[in-house]
Amino acid sequence: MLENSTAAEAGALDQPATNIANIAKAGEHDLQKIQDQYDVERKKRLRPDGPAQYVSFTDEPTNIFHSNGNVTIDNSLLQQKKVRVLIVGAGFGGLLFAVRLLQSGFLRATEILSVDTAGGFGGTWWWNKYPGLACDVESYTYMPLLEETKHMLSQKYVNGPELREHANRIAGQWNLTGRALFQTVVNKLAWNHQDRQWTVHVTPHGQSPTAIHLILSSWLPGC
Repeated sequence: MLENSTAAEAGALDQPATNIANIAKAGEHDLQKIQDQYDVERKKRLRPDGPAQYVSFTDEPTNIFHSNGNVTIDNSLLQQKKVRVLIVGAGFGGLLFAVRLLQSGFLRATEILSVDTAGGFGGTWWWNKYPGLACDVESYTYMPLLEETKHMLSQKYVNGPELREHANRIAGQWNLTGRALFQTVVNKLAWNHQDRQWTVHVTPHGQSPTAIHLILSSWLPGC
């Protein structure tokens, strides 16, 4: 009786294994069909120019910004020898850093300098300008300093132009508009321990003013 039970149990254990093997075999066939379909769709997206279609952010700024026009650089910013705070990035993050410092009474707007590869304030909202662009997060929680600027949103998920306008609104209200080097790439940051300050090398201007404090608020190297 014991031997028969053991044999029956062994047979029962073998059965699921056989079923699993059959399922796996069928699954392999389905996966191959899926892979074939992916290959078909992938070929539709391939371009003959390959990687050459992409813009390199190591190129000279004139090559990066040719389709966005040039901005006028205030030469007095380059002639300034030292600033207390240099902020790399002029999107909402960089603007918020600057505003909080000003609100704390730590320094004046003339002691702040922002550097960004873009041609204006806004960060990703300056770069992206395609039709239908909008914030995919509820804008009341995404956009900073709404109460301070007294700005009422036009809709729950605002569009790109309104986001760029808000960045400029913040810069204007806190006198930061003339305190930015746009279309400027940061190539090197060097800390001088003896002088206790940062030396910042940028393209295309060479060396920018030295800074006592440095804040990185960029989404791409050099922004």
